[in-house]
Amino acid sequence: MNNDYLDFIIFLERTLASFYEHKKNEPQYDRIKPLLEFMETHSSEHAEKIKELKITHNRPVLDENIIVNYHNNLTQEVFSRIIKEKNLATVLKDLADSEEELGRLYKKIAQYLIDLSEHYKYVAGVISTIGDEEYNHRDILLRDRDMLMKKK
Repeated sequence: MNNDYLDFIIFLERTLASFYEHKKNEPQYDRIKPLLEFMETHSSEHAEKIKELKITHNRPVLDENIIVNYHNNLTQEVFSRIIKEKNLATVLKDLADSEEELGRLYKKIAQYLIDLSEHYKYVAGVISTIGDEEYNHRDILLRDRDMLMKKK
């Protein structure tokens, strides 16, 4: 399944890169142009990192239609087998077998949820790392600000 939910973060980073790109070309920011270029580059790199993440880490898919069809077929098959069955031991065995099949189905759904949570945990880690980098960018901007203030 695609990872369209990541497009929002790509949009944010590209918007930020565009902001820095425009600011670096304004004459009043000539003194800090290298810093703005640095910020533009890093925002673009963040967007590319998330774009790559979209491609390399696909979100697991759960096809609900297949599950519903499987469940319906299973219950119909069991019903058709036991409807005229006179032997209760056979009925109970058929019912037990269907419960086992349902158990396997739910185990597959549970595994899907585990895979999905691992996907989101990984993606969250990458996004958290980008957040940490933004804090580093803040520190760089403040350090440059302090240097500019000392030069006055």
